[in-house]
Amino acid sequence: MRNIVIAVRQRGAVGPEARAQGGKVRKFTWPTTLTGAESSILIGKLIIIPCLGLIVLSIATIVRFIQQGFYFRYWLFFGGSIISIIELFAFNFQVSNVKGEKKRGVFPMLIAFGAFAPYLFGCYLFFYEGLWRLYRLIGVYSFRSLVRSALFVILGYMVVKATYRSTEFAKMVDKGQIRLLKEKQTNEATGPGSKL
Repeated sequence: MRNIVIAVRQRGAVGPEARAQGGKVRKFTWPTTLTGAESSILIGKLIIIPCLGLIVLSIATIVRFIQQGFYFRYWLFFGGSIISIIELFAFNFQVSNVKGEKKRGVFPMLIAFGAFAPYLFGCYLFFYEGLWRLYRLIGVYSFRSLVRSALFVILGYMVVKATYRSTEFAKMVDKGQIRLLKEKQTNEATGPGSKL
């Protein structure tokens, strides 16, 4: 089983320093067996925060459309946000609905390859809109540009992280490390004498 360590900041320390100072470290472990409701909750935990950030970005982009007109950069923000939200939900929905059997066809293939869209959009937000704009602040400093760049770095990182975790979840389901149970199997697997 694979463990992902999520450190909780307390008193300014993270990781081993947090343990030395009495801080707590929570471990996020991938479950080995999931029912339909449990997989929905796990998927929600994986993608909800980046999707909310993308929704806020798309709303802010609509406001910019109204104020300044239709520029390519705003179309990229709006289209990338909407496509990333749809793809994150569709990819995870497809993975959670497979339940052990492989789905073949053009549509599942497009959804699987479409997982690159949120990843590339997150990289664009992180590197170009975030870090490159921070670098450009060396010549002319603006607090508003600094905050905007920092928000793009954070949002880009969250989108890339959600895409990574979603693909890790899909790989683990595909390899059989996480078993998705159908509703009929749930009662049999959780009955008396089962080791769940």
